[in-house]
Amino acid sequence: MKLKKHRQELNVIDKMFEKNIPGVIATLIVWAFIHFSFQYHFFLKEQIALFAFDSHHITSYFWKPAFFARFLGDFFSQFFYLRGMAAIIVSVSFLLIFLLTKKVIQIFSGKPLSGFYAVFPPVFVLLLIFNVNSDLSFLMSYLLALLLLWGYFLLPLKWWRPVLPIILYPALYVTLGGVVILIGFLVLLYEWKPLSEDKITGFQLNKGRKILSFLGVIFSAVVPLLFRQYYTISVFQAYFFPFQNELISLFWIIIPFISLILSILLFALNKTFKNRAVQLFIASVFIAIISFGFHSNVNLRIEKLLALDSEWYFGNIDKMYEFAEYYDYKSSVGAYYCNLAHSARGELAEKFFSINQTGPKGLILPVSNKGSYLPIIFSNEVYFHIGDVNASQHSALQGMIFAPNNYSSRLLRRLVQINIINGEYKVAEKYLRILETTLFHKKWAKRLLEVLDDESRISRISWVKKKRPLIPSNENLRRPNEHIKALKLLLEENPKNQKALHYKLCYHLLSKEVKEFANTFFENRDVLLRRRIPEVYQEALVIYHINNPDLEVWSEIPVEPETISKFADYNKQFERYEGEGLKLKAKFEETYWFYYHYADAEED
Repeated sequence: MKLKKHRQELNVIDKMFEKNIPGVIATLIVWAFIHFSFQYHFFLKEQIALFAFDSHHITSYFWKPAFFARFLGDFFSQFFYLRGMAAIIVSVSFLLIFLLTKKVIQIFSGKPLSGFYAVFPPVFVLLLIFNVNSDLSFLMSYLLALLLLWGYFLLPLKWWRPVLPIILYPALYVTLGGVVILIGFLVLLYEWKPLSEDKITGFQLNKGRKILSFLGVIFSAVVPLLFRQYYTISVFQAYFFPFQNELISLFWIIIPFISLILSILLFALNKTFKNRAVQLFIASVFIAIISFGFHSNVNLRIEKLLALDSEWYFGNIDKMYEFAEYYDYKSSVGAYYCNLAHSARGELAEKFFSINQTGPKGLILPVSNKGSYLPIIFSNEVYFHIGDVNASQHSALQGMIFAPNNYSSRLLRRLVQINIINGEYKVAEKYLRILETTLFHKKWAKRLLEVLDDESRISRISWVKKKRPLIPSNENLRRPNEHIKALKLLLEENPKNQKALHYKLCYHLLSKEVKEFANTFFENRDVLLRRRIPEVYQEALVIYHINNPDLEVWSEIPVEPETISKFADYNKQFERYEGEGLKLKAKFEETYWFYYHYADAEED
């Protein structure tokens, strides 16, 4: 009786797997995760891509490897501009891959459990797409490969069937990339699968298909090398296009293929797979790899940073304030965007130590060709904010060079702004004509094109009105990352540039250059003393006063008695605990004195 009940329970589970329930549940989980916890990664994917409805842009895909997969990847990526669309597009794609994977597995075995194991390959594809260094083209390539395989399996049992993919492999490589090898291998498995139709009379026919499919898989592995010279790409790129970023481990690129092939082999060739213990073991291995993959590819820390970046790009300063309150950012990029938000509200100094300051890099990100491309793309924002539009242009152009596909809708918009501010209307028009052919940036482009010939209307645009007076009249040569020199030039051109002034003062503070801070403060005291001196400035001035008490300028600097009293208390506590920072942290963590003594300022 118990055995019968147990079998009934297993039958219920098998029916659940057979009716796609695991895939539907996984799809809903994917949608919810992206929509509520991971949408900013996909905002970035749209911003560093560009899809234009222009014949020149569209035909340019034909000169790239895996052109159709990249075409579809860029086409669907443009919809990530809209909130909520990433969750819909990716979850629907996941469901399609699941259904096709299940169809492919069922070709080899009609077992109900194929509905359960069909979940794993699309999950591995998704883990790769979640990586910040990937795009949608790999997902599209994998999806189309499964669709073609399913179509192949529906062809009649004729001698010419395995010949067809051999003829098409070059074209498939050009359109889809390295997945052609997966197609070749699965065609081989299918043709070598025992078929009830192949009795004595069909033996020779089946043998011929086996030989042809074997030759086909060898040819599919050679095809990438044949096209390598034409596309001038590395061996790695030749085999793994449309995936071309070498920052991701090779294991995570090939695991979607391995999991699919392994599932097919286990169903089709292994009789012991009927054993539930074996099934549970295989599932446990896949789940363990998924858990490790989630840790390796789904970076929630970067998601929090991209949240700040995207909301800055969208102009949602209130949202950035919410993130700064909710998340404890402990990175230079986090400090960078929190400082930008505070500066936009005129509160850079007032809220300076309300966040984790990581040193000078938390104010102005240094540009380097090493590591991730993200800091290069982010770095132009602060230059544009403080009015150094030429440095912003240099940084934006560098970002275009280092972006994965060497173009970016976001950076193109920034170059439009910079060239309009500089009066380079012909250059701005060239960029606007490109954006005019996009789906979600064309309205912005058309509004600017309408006023491009009317100087009076251009000068009334808010960002033009704010930035033009700040442009240095003389562009002195300077090396990259000479931030103090850049800020000094801005102030020489326009001493009333409050943003540049406070950035220079705070940069000195984070570099622990108290003397340079004090000199800058004294030189600009006429501007700074029009309002209450921020507490962090007063705390730095107290330090400078200890070593320079006889300066006449002190009579003009109203350091508040509360600050002096607090400094005396800090010194008392410092001596009492013999400089043990942990015991001073609770009370003095948000003071400049604590930062001066205990923070390790980063070098550029």
